[in-house]
This record gives sequence, structure tokens and C-alpha cells, in this order.
Amino acid sequence: MDDTDIFEIFLKRFIEAEIEFFVTGSVATIIYGEPRLTNDVDLVLNLNRDEVSVITKKFPLEEFYFPPQEVILT
Repeated sequence: MDDTDIFEIFLKRFIEAEIEFFVTGSVATIIYGEPRLTNDVDLVLNLNRDEVSVITKKFPLEEFYFPPQEVILT
């Protein structure tokens, strides 16, 4: 893994699309001051039906795994 800031990859796209989100899991624990070793970021998005198509365009399948819209909308 390179030195790319993992938050930048995701958060920039969420902010541009005006998608509500929050960070949870181990990374949230680190932010609040408890050191931990982790290699993942847990994010929760609050999407309405219109935002699903917007967010899927922000994360192209060539670069990211994204579940099909039918799964997200259930």
C-alpha cells in the first residue's frame, strides 16, 4: 500500500456529492485517541434513492468494488 491518505480517496468524493456519512470501527477509535492497528476503514453512508446513482458514478467499478444498485436499494 502506498502513502495515499485513505480518507482522501473516499471523503473527497462523499463531500463533492454532498453525501452524509460517518466513520466507525477501529479508525473512529483511533480518532478519539485509542491507538490501534488496523488496515480498514468502516464508513456508513446515509443515501436516499437519488443519491445511489450519484455515489456509484463517484466510485467506478474499474477502481472500486461497489454493490449493484438493486442490493443498495433493498
